[in-house]
Amino acid sequence: MRKRCLHISITLLVSWIATYVGGLEATNERSSEIKVALDAWPPFRMLNKNQYSGIDIDLWDRIGQQMDAKVTFVRCPWGRCLRMMKEGIVDMMGG
Repeated sequence: MRKRCLHISITLLVSWIATYVGGLEATNERSSEIKVALDAWPPFRMLNKNQYSGIDIDLWDRIGQQMDAKVTFVRCPWGRCLRMMKEGIVDMMGG
């Protein structure tokens, strides 16, 4: 079950990234920052003393390195994260 959840999480993350990168290319913009809305959900996203860690965080950090962009995490409850995505306040959602 855990392995299946990890596979689903990675699949969703990759599809979101493909959408984001495609959007940047379409507008001919390059962003130096990617804002990711998320909340703690071990083992994928863990919060300890205002510092995130976990599987999703490692993936986002790697993606930021590959895109030469800083990844900024914005902590919010799920419903607020969805609203922030809809309003364009954040670029992506974790989870």
